[in-house]
Amino acid sequence: MKNYPLLLAAIAQIPGAGAWILGDGPDQDALQRLAGQLGIDRRVRFWGFQANPWRFIARADVFVLTSTYEGFGNVLVEAMVCGTPVVATRSPGTMEIIENEITGLLVDSSPAAVAAAITRLLNDGELRSRLVASAAERVKQYSVPVVARRYEQLFAAVTSA
Repeated sequence: MKNYPLLLAAIAQIPGAGAWILGDGPDQDALQRLAGQLGIDRRVRFWGFQANPWRFIARADVFVLTSTYEGFGNVLVEAMVCGTPVVATRSPGTMEIIENEITGLLVDSSPAAVAAAITRLLNDGELRSRLVASAAERVKQYSVPVVARRYEQLFAAVTSA
């Protein structure tokens, strides 16, 4: 579902670009082999499970989510809070969070589209700054007080009906 092969194929199209992949899973060996086959094994670091992923996200130049499907991409909100510009493939959960060209970049699920968006952000500091600033405002709607207030309003509406 996370479609890491798409991410690796995109990275292979960007000379000198690298990727950090966090987490463990049954596909890790296959992904490491794919990185080798694509000739990018020296540019991709598999970090395994990290109790504090935010330190990696905050240091990244770009956060990329290539999921085939996301119900709600919490990790996108986390990256936006960390001040890292985001690229994500279009799915219901990513389109709910990201306003294309305003708070991040939404792209089709193709290596060329993902690579072009990453390259664009790496090369355009003004765009990065604009997206990060807009994202910082956007994520305020996901703060605990705001979400709690929405639940309270929902429960009040349901119980009064």
